[in-house]
Parts: sequence; structure tokens; C-alpha cells
Amino acid sequence: MVLVDCHKCHVLVPVGDQQQKVEARVVHKRDDVHIYFPVQNLKDIRIKTKAIFYDDYQGILSATCELVIRRNLSATREKEPWLADCKILEMKRAEQNLRSAVRIKTDIDMEFASSHHGNFRASIKDLSVGGMQLSTSQLLHRNERLAFNWTLTGVPSRIDAIVIRGWAQPDGKYAYGCRFVNLSDKTEAAIGSYLFKRQQEIRKEIQ
Repeated sequence: MVLVDCHKCHVLVPVGDQQQKVEARVVHKRDDVHIYFPVQNLKDIRIKTKAIFYDDYQGILSATCELVIRRNLSATREKEPWLADCKILEMKRAEQNLRSAVRIKTDIDMEFASSHHGNFRASIKDLSVGGMQLSTSQLLHRNERLAFNWTLTGVPSRIDAIVIRGWAQPDGKYAYGCRFVNLSDKTEAAIGSYLFKRQQEIRKEIQ
């Protein structure tokens, strides 16, 4: 896995006599990754450390990296006196983080296909990388399979899900908690990207 569209990270580095998690700027082109630090008291060092990358396409990524930290001699040296050449040794989507923390309220109207009840309309009321909550007037069964088409990042994707639980709502409709099944890596990354961008938009709205 490589970075696709990443401009920010948090990385654990030695600042003075302590290990600190520092927010830094990322510049990359596939495997060529550079991290720019806006802190003063770093030092020339080669270290193996942990980093969290925030990729606008793939979402939140957890990585183990080898950094070669050195003085920044470029035009940004006043604001970013240190930089690191970064070699990513291992990286994966932070699934636990995305599933538990990034659950976004939505109101997306879709047409669904059911294995038992044919086609019906429903609204996606919240969404995570692992599943969704639906609101619909259609009665569904537990473990019923659903499918829908959603264009994410410009590419239509078929998404399959299974009904985990359901309950009646005060408005007379039904709510269903559903889990996604058999997501391709590309579709999972696209959902993660959508969630990450919506999270950033929501943060800006409330600031």
C-alpha cells in the first residue's frame, strides 16, 4: 500500500529529551515520501517509528516508518526547520479507528435490491466503513441480503450488505443496522475517503 493523496500526518519523534507525537506536513510521489516538521528541537537521526497518515482518498492509515531526519534547507525552512526522508515499512488502514470513530450522519436516498423483497427505496441515515443504518417503510428480515449501486470517487460501485438488526421508528418506518460484506479494497477505500472528507467538512462547519 502507498499514499495516494496525503498532506498531513502525526508521527512519533524525539523532541528534545522526550518522544512526542508531532503533526507534520507530507509531500509524496508514490514511494518517495518527505515529512516536514514545524518544530525546532529535533536532531539529525535515523529512527524507526510509528505514524498516522491522513489520506484524502484512502482515509486514516497506520504505518511503521524509517525516518532520516535532517535540516530543511528548502524555502520552507523558517516555518519547517526539519524534514525527514520517510521509508514506509508497513502500512494499513486504521480499521478499528474508522469503524468506531468515523461514523457520519447522512441522509442519502438510494434504491436497494433485496434478496426477499425486490427493489425498494431507503435512506442511509448513518455510515461507517463497516456498515450503515437504513430508514425505510419496507419490512426486512434479519440476515437478509441487500445490494445497491453508489458512485464514489466518480466510479459506480455495487455494494452488498446484510441486515443485522431492525426496530420500529416513531414515524412508522423501520430502521435497520446493516453490515457491508465482500467489499473490494477499492470500494472500501472509496467509502473511507468519503467518510474522511465529510468528517473534515463537518469539523469546519462547527468551528
